[in-house]
Amino acid sequence: MVFKKKLMLGLKDMRKKEKIKRYNYKPTNIKSLLEELWENSEYVVDMAYSSLIFGTNHFSSEVMNTVEYINNNLYSLRETALLAARNVEDAESLTGVLNVASSMEKIVHAAKDISRLSMEFSGRTTILPGVLKEADEVIETVKVLPESGMCGKSIGELKIESRTGIRVIAIRRKRKWIFNANENHNIIPYDLLLIRGFDESIENFRAYASGESAWELSGGDESE
Repeated sequence: MVFKKKLMLGLKDMRKKEKIKRYNYKPTNIKSLLEELWENSEYVVDMAYSSLIFGTNHFSSEVMNTVEYINNNLYSLRETALLAARNVEDAESLTGVLNVASSMEKIVHAAKDISRLSMEFSGRTTILPGVLKEADEVIETVKVLPESGMCGKSIGELKIESRTGIRVIAIRRKRKWIFNANENHNIIPYDLLLIRGFDESIENFRAYASGESAWELSGGDESE
């Protein structure tokens, strides 16, 4: 009971702090929530760093929208944990879940702070982009040319991340950004891909995107 009371107080405090609106509770699978929260936490950090590197408010706005979505899911996760704890043993087993939720919350808030910093320095020259590009993993943009073997295929079909180590974060198509690109998104000529990876992997990926290197499908449909 003490555990539940403390958690209830924490939920009320979180709702007040993050301005989370009341909603009708719906049963949710904790594992599915954690998986989604992990993916979105990783994505929001990528967006935050992108806003610093490229100095665009498009990414900053996406960060703010995603943070609001994540906060709602974090609230739902904690509420689900609260309702699942029937005794001390249950409470102890759920402690790890709540610790993970707290860690994700810190990551998300850090991304929000980075995005605010980007908006504050928008239009001004700083050393931050140069410093970030010295990191082990960097964020870059790559344009896909019509000659590329990736054209007309989805991210999932190409298995980009597992085969190249490159993660496609977003796609700029003409004047529109497609955020949080997933395996169902197709790549078409002249797409500008916002990607994350190591320098060597990015250079290899540029060659695929330009058509300089042929993209081999797993079934052997294409060859060098």
